[in-house]
Amino acid sequence: MKKRILVASGVAFLQLTGAGPIFAGGVDNLHNFSAEYIRTFNRNAATDSADAVVYNPAGTVQMEDGSYINLSLQYLDKDYKNKISGTANGQDGTVSQDEPSIIPGLFGLYKKDRWSVYTALTVPSGGGEVVFDQGSATVQVVNRILGAAVVPVQSPKVEAESVAIGVTVGAAYQVCEKVSVSVGARHIKSDKSNKMNFITHNGVNPVPVVVDYEAEASGWAGIFGLNYRPIKELNLAARYEMKTRLDYKYTINSATNIIGGALLAGQEITDSMKERRDLPALLGLGASYQLTPTLKVDTNLTYYFQEDANWAGDENDVDNGYDVGISFEYAFNEKLRGSIGYMLTETGIDAEDTIKESPKLDATSFGTGFAYAFNDNLEINIAVGIATYDDDSYLDATGLTNGYEKEVIFYSTGVQYKF
Repeated sequence: MKKRILVASGVAFLQLTGAGPIFAGGVDNLHNFSAEYIRTFNRNAATDSADAVVYNPAGTVQMEDGSYINLSLQYLDKDYKNKISGTANGQDGTVSQDEPSIIPGLFGLYKKDRWSVYTALTVPSGGGEVVFDQGSATVQVVNRILGAAVVPVQSPKVEAESVAIGVTVGAAYQVCEKVSVSVGARHIKSDKSNKMNFITHNGVNPVPVVVDYEAEASGWAGIFGLNYRPIKELNLAARYEMKTRLDYKYTINSATNIIGGALLAGQEITDSMKERRDLPALLGLGASYQLTPTLKVDTNLTYYFQEDANWAGDENDVDNGYDVGISFEYAFNEKLRGSIGYMLTETGIDAEDTIKESPKLDATSFGTGFAYAFNDNLEINIAVGIATYDDDSYLDATGLTNGYEKEVIFYSTGVQYKF
C-alpha cells in the first residue's frame, strides 16, 4: 500500500517527460491526416477526394458514385530545442532533438446516389517519438528538485513517444439538393511511453535517476457533419467531433530515486495507476468557392474545446485553441492541379504549462503541392509544408529559464483509386 501511494504521488511529476502531438492547433488534437491536407491546410469543406471522410463527411455525397480508397504517408522532419539557462555551475545550454516521424492515413468511401458509407484509419493525437540525447529541460528541473543544482548531470537522455490510432466509421445522406448530413463514430487506442535517465549527485556520491513508464487508454466519440451547397460554386460545411474519454493506465517499469521528489536509496518501484485525459471536442467549419473554372479558394476554422475536456485539473491551465487558414487551388489542365495554403495556429496554452519535450507553441504554417490524375480512376498527391513556431520561455520554480524553439517540415505523398 505504501508503495502504491508513493507511485500515485509521483505520477504527475513523471509526466514531465510526456510526448504530445506532432502538429495541431490544440494541445492534444492532431489534424494533419492526408497529403491533400498538407498541400492546402484547409480541407473542412472538401468534396473532391476520399480524405473528406474525416474533414467533411457530410460532403462525401457530393462525390461521384463509386468506391474509393485513399492512402497517404507523411514524413515529418522535427527540430525541437530546449534552451536552458541557470543550470548547474552556471552553465547555459541548448539541447535538441531531430527524430523524424512517419504518419499514415487510410480512407475508404462508397458513394451511391444520395448516400455514402465511409471508414478511415488516422492518427488523431500523438504521432511520433522525440529523443533528446543530451537530456531535455526536464532533466535540469529534476536535478534541481533533487537538490543537486551545483553539480552537472552526467549521461542524460530522454525518450518519449505518443501514438493514438483512430478508426472511424460512418454514413452520410443527401436530405435535399442543397443539404446533406452525416453521423459517425471513432474509436481511439492511445499508447504513450517515456524514458529518462541520468546521473546526478547528492553532495557525496553519484546518484542514478531512472524513469521508465508506459500508459494506454481507449475510448469512443461521435462525429456529426452538415454540408450545404446554396449555389453550384459555393460549398459550406461543418463537423463536430465529441470529446473522447480516455482513462490512461500507467505502468511504471522503473522509477529510481525520484518518486514523490524524494531519494529512495536506489529502490525501483513497479506499479500501476490511472489518470483521465480526454481528447477534446472540436468544431470544424469550412467554405469552398469556385472563383473561376480554374481557380478555387478554401477557408477554414477549426476550434478545439480544451476547457471542457477532463485533464485531471490541467484543463484549468489552458484556453480553447484554434486553427484558421486559407488556400488557393489552380487547375492547369484536366489532369494537373496545384495549390498553396496558409494556416495560423493558436494553441491556448502558455509556455510554463506545456510539455518540455514536445512544446505546444503558436505557429504559422504554409503548404504547397499538386494533384495529378493519370485517368478517371487514379490520382496522386505530392505535398510539402512547413510549420514555424513562435519561440517562448518562462522562469520555473527551480530558478531555471526554460526556452522553447520548434520547426516541423512536412513531406507527404498520397494515392487515390476509384473503382
